[in-house]
Amino acid sequence: MTERDYPRSPRPPEWNLAAEGPEFPVRVTVHPALAHEMRRRGDLPPDPVEGMALIDTGASQTLIHERVIEQLGIPPMGLQRLRTFLGEPVALSTHFVSLQLGDEKPWEGVVVAAPLAVKRPATIVLVGRDLLRHARFVYDGQGTIRIELR
Repeated sequence: MTERDYPRSPRPPEWNLAAEGPEFPVRVTVHPALAHEMRRRGDLPPDPVEGMALIDTGASQTLIHERVIEQLGIPPMGLQRLRTFLGEPVALSTHFVSLQLGDEKPWEGVVVAAPLAVKRPATIVLVGRDLLRHARFVYDGQGTIRIELR
């Protein structure tokens, strides 16, 4: 189980959670099948990209910053039509990746590449309900958040 304890401060811990949101360290890699194909061609898979993943229960799909997808050289699988939080329709590329939240087992699935507009530059993934449906997520308001992938 991955757990993040926010540092105690003069402010109440729930303020930190409210300000930063529930986030975890994340490691993004090419999907194992793509890594195998790269090795077969004599290429080395790129090094993983590490950053932070923000839980977004309002997002139906998990989004990865498009620069991470470009850095890893993951080819698109297709297009996904979505609506932004303002209701604007967009078509974004989908990619098959492997994500590891904290020390949890990696999750392999399809994500959407997007130009994430987030407060913190270290945030490279918005975890949507497509991934959360495979997880147990506890957000206790006391400064601790947990996620466990099933």
